[in-house]
Amino acid sequence: MIDVALTPADLRYTRVIVVVDVLRATSTITQALAAGYEQVLCADSVSRALTLRAEGRVLAGERQCVMPVGFDQGNSPLDAARCAGRELVLATTNGAPAIVAAGRCAPRVLLACLLNLSAVVRTLSASARHGELDLQIVCSGTDGSPALEDSYLAGRICAALPGPRSDAALIAEAVSRRYPAPFQALDASADAAVLRAAGLADDIACCAQESTLDLVPRVSAAQGGVAAVLAGAPDLRSGSVVTLRARSITREGDEQLDRRPHRSDGRPEHEPGPLGGPVAEPDLSQPSRGQVHLDRGAREQRHTQAGVRGLSDGAV
Repeated sequence: MIDVALTPADLRYTRVIVVVDVLRATSTITQALAAGYEQVLCADSVSRALTLRAEGRVLAGERQCVMPVGFDQGNSPLDAARCAGRELVLATTNGAPAIVAAGRCAPRVLLACLLNLSAVVRTLSASARHGELDLQIVCSGTDGSPALEDSYLAGRICAALPGPRSDAALIAEAVSRRYPAPFQALDASADAAVLRAAGLADDIACCAQESTLDLVPRVSAAQGGVAAVLAGAPDLRSGSVVTLRARSITREGDEQLDRRPHRSDGRPEHEPGPLGGPVAEPDLSQPSRGQVHLDRGAREQRHTQAGVRGLSDGAV
């Protein structure tokens, strides 16, 4: 089933979640990874992001379109295109908390924006060929309400995929058909009006570019109110009950694998409550280093983190 959550309040447990925040969090994250950041740490609050400051980390974010005190840059894909460190820490009003919440509701969480639309559709389509997708596209929305630009992109993704869809998915598809071009959908949104008023109109045009980046960010680990995002998509094919989902990097640089079994609904066994547990428990308080271990179903591959950001070839 292909489903759409028009706001994060409708998040549910599923095998695959795609988080959307076109203006601007998922656009900024995708651009940052394309620019060369090894990973992006999404924090659910400004105060939590400040605790993650460390050498090699750049703090980016906004609260109501204003860069928080103590941050290095705002939540802009134009700023993210200039890599200024090894890792980006991102705290935003809507997108970053939605990504953190999604990390607790699915073993596989991808991020989508217009910039990587083709790469996301290619990844999901390749997985659909192996069986029906159990997918929820989660729109970050704005302050708890639906956002036009997120619904538009969710509809574009739904329309490109085979399989049954929910009424919410059909609604999103209807929204996407209303606008012949991406910029028209973004420009008509309330969020675009806020950005224009804040002098950030260039971000609207940047985020409206379609399929310019060939990578799919994914949540690799989560701890408390922080989700780590890398470039590249996991194997979304169902069938493997045990998934080696995320590396755990200790302060000493030792790495471990989260080998928790997962039930058919995508929830880890013994996972407490819808928001009760992280997808993995790495130490995110220090910059990552060393190599990353990932298992893709029946096989295990080994990549350096710098190499991970080059994974964007559809079903991987």
